[in-house]
Amino acid sequence: MLFVVENEDNGNDFEITLPSTNGYYERSWGAYDNWDEVDFYVDGTNLWGSAVWQGANLADGYITAVQLIPDTSHRFSVETSEDVYAVLVVVYSQP
Repeated sequence: MLFVVENEDNGNDFEITLPSTNGYYERSWGAYDNWDEVDFYVDGTNLWGSAVWQGANLADGYITAVQLIPDTSHRFSVETSEDVYAVLVVVYSQP
């Protein structure tokens, strides 16, 4: 399992390349926010969108196989002002 957590304070982007030799069972994401707006992007596509949430909130969703093609570098970025964390989770098997 690959588990990457990112926020605005500690650098707001990262890149991954998924090897084509692995099998992938799940590609998902989550975002936690406390009274703020958040945008979580993969390759320029906003996974959540700008939303104004009331109180502490958690959003999550799936990333399609088309959005994370193996053997290709993919850039993730978090855009927000504060107190937001975003996570990428990839569940896979090794050959």
